[in-house]
Amino acid sequence: MMMVDNGSAVNLLQLSVIQKMGLESTIIRRAEVLTRFNGHNSTAIGHITLDVKTPPVVSKQTFTIVSDPSPYNGILGRPWLIKLDAVISVKYQKIRFRIPGGGVGEIKSDQVDREDGAQADKIGWKPEEDVEDIILDPQQPEKTTKIGSRLSPDEKEELTIFLMKNRDIFAWSPSDMPGIDPKVACHKLHVDPTAKPIIQKRRHFAPERVAIIEAEIDKLLKAGFIEEVAHSAWLANVVLVMKKEKGKWRVCVDYTDLNKACPKDYYPVPRIDLLVDSTSGNQLLSFLDAYSSYNQIAMHEPDKEKTAFVIERGTYCYKVMPFGLKNAGATYQRLANMMFKKQIGVIMEVYVDDIMVKGKQRSDHIRNLAETFNILISPDASQRVMKWALELGQYGLVFRPRTAIKAQALADFVAEFTPSLGNATVRPNDAPEAAESTLDTLTPSNKDFWNLHVDGASNYKGSGAGIVLVTPDGSMLEQAITLGFKASNNEADQATGEYTAKHPRMAQYLEKVRQQLEAFQTYTLTQVPRADNAHADALAGLGSALDHQFKRSIPIEYLDKPSIEMEPIAEVSQVSVTPTWQSSIIDYLVNDTLPTERLESRKLQIKSARYYMWNGILLRRSYTGPHLRCLAPPDDLKVLSSIHEGVCGNHYGGRSLAQKALNAGYYWPTMHQDAKELVQKCDRC
Repeated sequence: MMMVDNGSAVNLLQLSVIQKMGLESTIIRRAEVLTRFNGHNSTAIGHITLDVKTPPVVSKQTFTIVSDPSPYNGILGRPWLIKLDAVISVKYQKIRFRIPGGGVGEIKSDQVDREDGAQADKIGWKPEEDVEDIILDPQQPEKTTKIGSRLSPDEKEELTIFLMKNRDIFAWSPSDMPGIDPKVACHKLHVDPTAKPIIQKRRHFAPERVAIIEAEIDKLLKAGFIEEVAHSAWLANVVLVMKKEKGKWRVCVDYTDLNKACPKDYYPVPRIDLLVDSTSGNQLLSFLDAYSSYNQIAMHEPDKEKTAFVIERGTYCYKVMPFGLKNAGATYQRLANMMFKKQIGVIMEVYVDDIMVKGKQRSDHIRNLAETFNILISPDASQRVMKWALELGQYGLVFRPRTAIKAQALADFVAEFTPSLGNATVRPNDAPEAAESTLDTLTPSNKDFWNLHVDGASNYKGSGAGIVLVTPDGSMLEQAITLGFKASNNEADQATGEYTAKHPRMAQYLEKVRQQLEAFQTYTLTQVPRADNAHADALAGLGSALDHQFKRSIPIEYLDKPSIEMEPIAEVSQVSVTPTWQSSIIDYLVNDTLPTERLESRKLQIKSARYYMWNGILLRRSYTGPHLRCLAPPDDLKVLSSIHEGVCGNHYGGRSLAQKALNAGYYWPTMHQDAKELVQKCDRC
């Protein structure tokens, strides 16, 4: 599959394509740096010239060969478009070009693979299909929705029956819309406390437009979206905007001043181009639009009055999130992402209030729609989950239900793991030989004994103890204990009898331990180095640091791989092969290519002695420190900006900024000049 990209300065081909064509030997090896290919810089292998047939035109094109993973076999960039004298229509997904001798040629985009395309042609389906209305409720024929008119008869019937059974999911009026519980999600303005409230100068409208405004206000009042307000420090005017339908108006509120006082919410909204790419390869798509989407989210109670606006007959404020507020889209996108967390990217895509349900196979589409509708039609359960997710998400916590452990289950557990010790007994006063013999049997290889590891911790935060119990089959039980009193961790030494208990308190502990040990038929106490008791030591430190007022269970899990899978990046960014200061050095180090002029050749050899390639990255040797990673535009300016004004940035001067970048392990020849220019352009500096 080839991609036409007018943002690419070169034509690209994957090395695997050239290998399958048997033309690898014809590649002109020349290493070059590709800027922003797949979102980062990479090194090209070389070039090859091939004939590109665009019937009836055949043109010779030079392709840059790359081996980095890409979702496309190649890219036809601006060189091909210029040679072909072509014009791209994004709207109609077509390319038109001039034919020598007269006429215009046309290339249509193919958004489906061959198998899907063959099936699509068989049933007459096309991407730009028509739609037709279907009635969802025979008792109310005005309630309709639209389906594709070019679906097969069986698919039409199946989809119509499904939609009629789930007609409760549709809304035709505000009364059909339950809204979102404010405890789950509400819109907060976060107005800058230093911002001065602004009351806009009242605007006057012609009588016919006043009637339009008042009719819209009556609808909002009936729906419960707005309410009258007596006093407000913020006050805005309404604005009439012409709709696409001729003669119809939209009533909006001018929140320009309020938006200026609110910080921007940088919650990410999906990129349209990636959403479009995600539709590729899906045989069926359904598009859902949320009814009065923003109005389903309530305003934060203290922020209601800030949304006040004035009309001829009074002042009102919004009870729900209105259109026109600065961060309304981010609030809705956050809610949608939390609501459809498991489905997004799998069976659906969400862009603010627009939902697209997709199906790789036509037979899967109804099931995917049903899963989406089940989430929408069960507000109570889903809203409770969303409430917990929104509240706990900021702390990085994940809810996992735990099953109850009953007393019988505990009894069965103890009965299963408790071994039969027979008549073997060893007392602390027995002969040393017997104790030594028993100690030899208490090894991990012996499956008849339990091993208990104990450690204590005492610091300025408090005292704690850690207990690790290892069962005969190797299972491990752990417990961290927080002590509400001061304690030391020397009692183990007393119990072994290695030291004499002189302090009265220590003597009492020693006696208590000996009484407890009498209950065991066989035991051995051993003092081990801290390094061999790290597990119990960690639990003891945890117990000494935790607040005893809160009961908690802290599960510890082992992750053998990252929670994300590194797949080929399905994104092709703007690509450039503009020569950089690295190009000649890389070409010499990789392909042993030198300039034809003797003097320039000698200079390059001397310069390249300080550089070497490592995993496709150019590094500079350093005599006094670590080797430096060489950067080229635009990565060099990104590094400077991050150091200068990033999270840990301190707005250094030009010389200090360049030195900071050097200390961080980066190098490029103009770094001091670039740092100086960046500081001069910085507004805060």
